Amino acid sequence: MAQDTLDELMRRTEGEERLRREIERRLTEGEWPPQTRLPTERALVEAFGIGRARVRRILEEFERSGRIVRTVGRGTFVANPPSHNAATGGVDLGAAMEEVSPEDLMEARLLIEPNLVALAVRRASPSEIIHLRDLVARGDKVESMVEFEEVDHAFHTFLSAMARNAFLAGVLENIQRLRRSPAWGGLRRRGLTEDRQRRYQEQHAAIVDAIEARDQNAACALMRQHLEEVRSNLWL
Repeated sequence: MAQDTLDELMRRTEGEERLRREIERRLTEGEWPPQTRLPTERALVEAFGIGRARVRRILEEFERSGRIVRTVGRGTFVANPPSHNAATGGVDLGAAMEEVSPEDLMEARLLIEPNLVALAVRRASPSEIIHLRDLVARGDKVESMVEFEEVDHAFHTFLSAMARNAFLAGVLENIQRLRRSPAWGGLRRRGLTEDRQRRYQEQHAAIVDAIEARDQNAACALMRQHLEEVRSNLWL
């Protein structure tokens, strides 16, 4: 009887982690863009074999981080990203794109991302760390620089979401928008070689290890080292 109870508890815990990981994946990879309506609580209960209370607890986590919005009578929806003006003190980075230099961008990343990692060390769930490690594994299998850039973007974006600070994540998303613009594509690719790609992968893996170990100092230092190397490789 006790073993049956333990098995049931493990099954429900695994279902809860699978649900959390699946929502994270769909949000991070863009399968659920802003304003997408999520499946109902009943559908999630049936799909993942867990109780409604557990489903609600997971949805509440994403709601607190600002990534979904729950409205009584309407359902649960993917939240719009923080507005550019709200996340940048009134500056519309889209309009200012031509005025932002590569050095400005890398300085901003060095100020923001190590601190986001510090928050992620304290707040990341086991399933989030697994997903982050999955992104590193995907980076090992890419066959082109373009594919690597996509995985690299997903890694840094997901890591910022793990910090559960919607304001800072919004600032970083503006920075990522600049990095992904056509005007910046040539600069990024000139600074990216196969050897550097492998080096960045090693650095990403080390950052994940430090987060999993809950070593805030190491994780921050590793992210700072990673970004300093990226900046150096862009000849800034």
